[in-house]
Amino acid sequence: MCIIQRFQRPTAMSHFSATFSTIHCGSFGQRGKMSPTQKRCFWMFLIFLSLMMAGCVQSRDRIAQQPAGTHYTEGVEPGQVNKADAIKAEVFPEITSLLVDAQGDGAKKIAPLSYARAVQKLTSLDAFISVNPDEMEEIEIRAMDALSEAKRLSVIMAQCNRVKMMKPEEIVLLMEKHMLTVGDALGSQRLRSLHVTEQLETIVRDIKVLQQERSTLSGQVEKQQADCNELKVRFQEEIDTLNVQLAALKGQSVEDRMAKEKMAKDRLAMERRLEAEKVFNQQFLAVRSYFRVDEAEVLKQENQLVIRLKAMRFPVGKSLILEENFELLGKVQKAIRTFENPRVIVEGHTDATGNEMSNMALSLQRAESVKQYLVANQTLVGETISAVGYGSQHPLASNNTAAGRAINRRIDVLIIPETKSM
Repeated sequence: MCIIQRFQRPTAMSHFSATFSTIHCGSFGQRGKMSPTQKRCFWMFLIFLSLMMAGCVQSRDRIAQQPAGTHYTEGVEPGQVNKADAIKAEVFPEITSLLVDAQGDGAKKIAPLSYARAVQKLTSLDAFISVNPDEMEEIEIRAMDALSEAKRLSVIMAQCNRVKMMKPEEIVLLMEKHMLTVGDALGSQRLRSLHVTEQLETIVRDIKVLQQERSTLSGQVEKQQADCNELKVRFQEEIDTLNVQLAALKGQSVEDRMAKEKMAKDRLAMERRLEAEKVFNQQFLAVRSYFRVDEAEVLKQENQLVIRLKAMRFPVGKSLILEENFELLGKVQKAIRTFENPRVIVEGHTDATGNEMSNMALSLQRAESVKQYLVANQTLVGETISAVGYGSQHPLASNNTAAGRAINRRIDVLIIPETKSM
């Protein structure tokens, strides 16, 4: 019986001796067959042996680089375990076990690239530790990388085994399902009719658009925050001035007390105005986040909020609300409900095509249609919303170009927050 017992190496590899303490070469049974447990032990031993040989070569090279007459040591007193060995004792057995399980499941045939990459990560880690035992931060990074690669191999094996049992059409449908799931989350349109490459390009393009919108919105939020902070500082300075004046008025005549009371009211009104401005800014940022850039532009005009519906479309010369506008108007409803008891004005605008009287009538009819839609969907009661048509009186761009005329044909929704009495 051939027995390999307890490989002892005066380096960081000594912790593997317990894992591979005994392999009974004569217990393979008749005809050279091995049980699954024996195969597992055999592959663990081969991996360990390759790592040990790589470490020996690295140690030999380090010894060769020592000055003549210098006694080479690992830098650890007998009986001690350095941090590098501790990491190997913790991570190597788990990685080796994962690799052996994968090998037993046929990883070399099913996932050869992933298996080779996982083995290479482990071998590279062992070689790095042998040469750089004091580089603990890098050792920890490489150890976690090697462990992650071994776990990833297990995931890839599971997916490969799943795909192996599927028909080609089922694989394509599964891939398409994943693409469509991502596309639906992004709001991508008509992916199912596209080639898989075009589907991927569409998804990537939509992600880039979202990233750009997020970056733009982040910059706008930062600017609004800076404006709020500046406003807060300015009002606080005025409040401090009033407080100083109040202190100076204490104990004075009736006229002085009246002035003090007036000053106190002014201070209270200023504090309330500051709080109202802060709340309005928060509501403005919330409403702007509801719409995509191509759907609407959200603006502040003094104490009013304007939602310019760029994506609102009507049939030529008509005021009928199309089904494709329902989602956009749903976002308008959400924006209105962000405020407490606001007043709303729906403005209709046209380009300069046609005569002014027809444009005035058409713009009013379209504004009235949006108003009736909002009332019918219980966004607010009829007394708090009105509609007005301006025809082509308030253009945003030149009517001499098709692009300019498209910009001028629009619906603006003005939200006027409730003014609370002081």
